[in-house]
Amino acid sequence: MLFQNAYRYPIQPSMTTNKMPYQSPATTYKSNISNVPLKTAFASKVLWITLSIVIVLGLVATTTVSIVVTILTLCNNSCMWNNTLSIFFVSGVTPSSECTTWNSFIAGLTCSSHTSLNLYGTNGSIGVDVTNAAVATAIASALRTGTAYSGSSNGHSWQVGTCGTGIELTATGATYSCNPGYIIRPCVGNSN
Repeated sequence: MLFQNAYRYPIQPSMTTNKMPYQSPATTYKSNISNVPLKTAFASKVLWITLSIVIVLGLVATTTVSIVVTILTLCNNSCMWNNTLSIFFVSGVTPSSECTTWNSFIAGLTCSSHTSLNLYGTNGSIGVDVTNAAVATAIASALRTGTAYSGSSNGHSWQVGTCGTGIELTATGATYSCNPGYIIRPCVGNSN
């Protein structure tokens, strides 16, 4: 058996001509970098690029946080409906359209009586509630007017206050505090 070059590929002579058959050079070239066939090296590069994209997309997906605020409203003692806000935030990105949506939501809290409030999100799908109608009404009024408020309901200390360039609602007992806790402040003006 004969071997072609130093790569030790077995080459068989043709039975009819006793000459060596032609072999495509593409199958015998090696990568200069790691002595790997070019097709394998290219496949490895494609695999690494694909994995990098998947990892980046996975990081973006895991740093997207949703927050939902629902305020049950009783307006003029005649009709009841939910004012619901649902916002998605991306970690490290300063919210802008989210701030506009938040401001529209709180401006719409015009009724004089609200019966409950629920705040939940990606990191707490059950969320926290205000079932005391007086506290829910005071929170909604403070949000709409941009005034400070502090009250307790369902084991949480609720606060409304100014944070950055906008209004914040928190169930942690203090405005402008960080995790852990239920906090919404889309108009903070920075990426935290």
